[in-house]
Amino acid sequence: MSHGLTPILVALATMACVKAEMVRNDRIGNDPAMEKLCIERLEESKQFSPLKLIPFEIDKDYVSRVRTSQGGDPKATFIAVETVVGSYLIECSGVGGRYGPGISQPENNLWHLIRPPQFQPSINTSAGIAIAVNRCLDAGVRKLNRPDLDHTSSYRIVTEVLSDSKGVRYRTGMLIGNVTVERFDVVTTGSAFYKTGKPDMDMVEFTCLFSPMLEVKALEFK
Repeated sequence: MSHGLTPILVALATMACVKAEMVRNDRIGNDPAMEKLCIERLEESKQFSPLKLIPFEIDKDYVSRVRTSQGGDPKATFIAVETVVGSYLIECSGVGGRYGPGISQPENNLWHLIRPPQFQPSINTSAGIAIAVNRCLDAGVRKLNRPDLDHTSSYRIVTEVLSDSKGVRYRTGMLIGNVTVERFDVVTTGSAFYKTGKPDMDMVEFTCLFSPMLEVKALEFK
């Protein structure tokens, strides 16, 4: 999703063959005045609305290349924003003749959000998803503590909570099982089916709230 900004070439994301030195956004030398202008111009564009800035780390060499390469801009500014569909690094420069946002890119090996310690393997992998789902199903069945369990089921949708926007299903500040959802928490759902001695089984649906390390914080049953 480009939001009207020029997508970065894939080659830029694979230029480095050695491990990148990542630096925090407050240490990359953004000119305060140009950063302010970058944010103002981004707000004017309404391409990310409401605009929510987030802390990040970025490849130090990449920043240097953008600012010093031929055709680059020594006053190039880097900020990161959060949207309902993901997080994006925004590069502002005057290369196009008017200083403002020109490149956007989702998280990759050049930059990433600053996150707390997280469970490995990542929930962005099939192995991580399977572990989160199984922990949710096990926790739900233990909490229900009912006889005649037939089987459990899950849609295998595991969500990392990144936004407080009302446009997303799970957002910071909402309650799951009377526990407040926090940024970087993990949410998934499951169902347990119990025998009833009749043609139809009794289904119980539940939502699991995990910490970033996949520790169970809360369960909510329907």
